[in-house]
Amino acid sequence: PPVGDVSPPHSPPHAPEWGDKLSDEALTRFCRHGMGAHRVEALEEGGRRVFAVRTNALAALPVRPGYASYGADAYFDESWRVLRIERCEPAGSAAGRVGPSGAARGFEARQLTTRTFYPDGDPAAWEYAKFCVRSSVFTLVTAPRRSLAEIQPRPAQVAPTGDRDVVRYALRHHRRPDGGRPPP
Repeated sequence: PPVGDVSPPHSPPHAPEWGDKLSDEALTRFCRHGMGAHRVEALEEGGRRVFAVRTNALAALPVRPGYASYGADAYFDESWRVLRIERCEPAGSAAGRVGPSGAARGFEARQLTTRTFYPDGDPAAWEYAKFCVRSSVFTLVTAPRRSLAEIQPRPAQVAPTGDRDVVRYALRHHRRPDGGRPPP
């Protein structure tokens, strides 16, 4: 059955259609209601309230040669229109190779400079900045789980196994309110 048929009446309506996934509205939806929702910060800027999803902390992480660095901070106004995206990029000669024209080619220096992108600026650079926000949020949300599951598979399996054993024990020894025991 469709999700709406089995959801309780107090559940929010299900909106599976995203339309244009690369638009500014899609970025807002991704940050406000999607994967970035738990990273939203409310800030005060020039006497007005703005919201930010920050991932520039990832910019200092090393990346393989041929890949661009992570990180981009998206800022939204009170009505959740995107104001700008600030991206930390490698300083020096490598900075010119990061962006819509191509990825950085192996840089050793981790000195960063901040570059700001605006919706009414260069369209190719703006699309690249939105891509950096989406990619960085996705990595920030999924990388810790992926590293647990792929790098340390044994400890990752201990928790579910332990939980299963605890549940079995609880089911065997739990007394029901009527004083009886559940079947084994």
